[in-house]
Amino acid sequence: MYLDDQVFCNAILQSNIEVSIDEDECPSASIVELAYDSTDGPCSLRNLLVGLFTRSEDGEGGSGLDDWYALPGEFLYDCATTLMRRVPAAKKAWTLDALTADLLPGTRTTTS
Repeated sequence: MYLDDQVFCNAILQSNIEVSIDEDECPSASIVELAYDSTDGPCSLRNLLVGLFTRSEDGEGGSGLDDWYALPGEFLYDCATTLMRRVPAAKKAWTLDALTADLLPGTRTTTS
């Protein structure tokens, strides 16, 4: 069977990656759902999908997916944690003052 042939599977994955990047498109929500329903925990397929959705440096990933609400919660969690790991600790101070300044420009907080 073709799915038991690792070289064949790798070739299919490689072509999917190339098409996704060339077309700036991410796999559909139904593909992500199928992948997450068919796998248990972290694996290469899940890592690939998360990588495709979070690949750009500005965090926008690929375009073409309007139905984020249809994506599995576990996948969204994986994307969020991947993006959060990319923010260097020194670059962003997660303090009350910093968050308030970002969320409510023009306000000032003081911590005692």
